[in-house]
Amino acid sequence: MGIKLTRMRVGVLTAAALSLAALTVGMAGSLGSAKAASGRQAIAHTRPAWLNHAETLGKAASGAPVNARVYLTPNGGLSRLQQFAQAVSTPGTGEYRQFLTPSQYFQRFGTTGATVSAVSSWLTNAGLRVTRVEQHNRYVQISGDVGAAEAAFGVSINRYRHNGLTVQAPSG
Repeated sequence: MGIKLTRMRVGVLTAAALSLAALTVGMAGSLGSAKAASGRQAIAHTRPAWLNHAETLGKAASGAPVNARVYLTPNGGLSRLQQFAQAVSTPGTGEYRQFLTPSQYFQRFGTTGATVSAVSSWLTNAGLRVTRVEQHNRYVQISGDVGAAEAAFGVSINRYRHNGLTVQAPSG
């Protein structure tokens, strides 16, 4: 569940996917589920590794712009995808070497439109704007400000100097 940095406007790299609590929104269903309604759940391994080498410049301004990608879990969950990958890689299993075409993958594991709608609605209600949905529903791109992102994802966002750029990212 790695996070990838998105390209940002001149000079400011809003440490993409803001890592936004990395936001591989761990949902096989919708955000309307009982688990989602009961509270937030931290997503493991979402701290950008480059933070270990960055200089902390302080808290990001609440009104500073944020652009990020919210990655969505494959249909059926990440564990289902991992089980399939293991099966096609293990001699002796019925699925050994029965690889999928991209079309077959998206049909079998692609995030549903209902999930994208639920996630988009939740993000919008949290004060963020959905600016793009990736063509295969793997992620939604959002924009907003630091204050809305911090409130939505339960994180604190700081400014950092990294590789000569001033960037923003969750503090850890």
